[in-house]
Amino acid sequence: MKWFFIFKHSLYRQWRDKLVLLLTLLTAPFFVLLYWLLFGNQSVQPMGIIVFDSSAVHISGGQSGMTVRGLTTELEDILQEANSVKPKIVYTQSIKQLNHRLLSGDFSIGLVLMESNKSPDSLNKETIIEVYGNASTFEYQLVNLGLKMALEKSMNQFSGFTSPVRIQQKPLGLSGSRTPFEMYVPGLIVFAVIMLIFSSSMAVTREVETGTLVRLAMTRASAFDIMVGISSAQLVPGFLSVALTYIAAMALGFHNAGSLVFALVLVAAACLSNVGIGMIVASLSKNLLVSFLLSSVFMFLLILFSGIIFPRPDISWISIAGRSIGPFDILPTTHLGKGLEKILTLGASLNEIKYELSILLISSLVFFSIGLLIFRKTCLSFFNR
Repeated sequence: MKWFFIFKHSLYRQWRDKLVLLLTLLTAPFFVLLYWLLFGNQSVQPMGIIVFDSSAVHISGGQSGMTVRGLTTELEDILQEANSVKPKIVYTQSIKQLNHRLLSGDFSIGLVLMESNKSPDSLNKETIIEVYGNASTFEYQLVNLGLKMALEKSMNQFSGFTSPVRIQQKPLGLSGSRTPFEMYVPGLIVFAVIMLIFSSSMAVTREVETGTLVRLAMTRASAFDIMVGISSAQLVPGFLSVALTYIAAMALGFHNAGSLVFALVLVAAACLSNVGIGMIVASLSKNLLVSFLLSSVFMFLLILFSGIIFPRPDISWISIAGRSIGPFDILPTTHLGKGLEKILTLGASLNEIKYELSILLISSLVFFSIGLLIFRKTCLSFFNR
């Protein structure tokens, strides 16, 4: 019966470390409750479609022909039936504005309608409908199918159809030629940044356990000095990890559609933000085991609710300057994932990722400040600083 006494001793040791026990028991139920609170009564967000009509095209010719407005009305009905939500359709004045708003993430799909003269005869015109967007998304495929159905329905309604209609797909960047592997690469780069939470939190906790902080305090180093020093050191393996991930992806067939410099700027801001989260974890941890468990909770939070690997519905709480703001907008990985997708897949410019970059810089400052405040009150409270 020796095993039974060892069993009781192990249970007792687990019971004494209540924080570790609670994290082990309640982490998964916590995420179940969080999912229910966020998604329990959540409705599907409408699809955004932006339309540019270059020449007031009549889809089926003649004064009685179907207009662009009529076509988009048919498309609205089809998409609402397929997706249970009526799409949001907005008209714009130029293709440049259409592309900018697509790359900025304001809309999912862009439609450009134009006429092409096949002969001097005005009755022999060809109507071209160009579909712009990220071809790797479900919304892009759904709109293409919806357009075909809407045109077929319209042709049956109007007699004397004279103008042929051709639908052209215009995928943004490299989205039309992405392999399943390439579609996951931006998320894997984000995952490399997330790992900084583990390394930065455990680095600080290790210094606490080994007594290094005591020796640092004797040199009259402040909490700010210690935080900045450790954080700066963590950025080095962070950049190396991202670089190795990107090089491995390129070696295995990944293609980049945008500027690598813009992607690195975005990654740098995200690294600062995740190191800040690591500092918060470290300030709440008494030992390496607790630090590891808390980092795991934050890692799952960032992975599950940022959409980099698992899809999630968009939740909107408020709208500021026409942009929906939800609970996941506080997660740096949400904006890093979207920004990298825009750059690496769609070829977005720095101007078109300025929202994601701004949020990452703000979150870096906020998380680092919170970590510094907690760090002063916990790890360095006995130094009277």
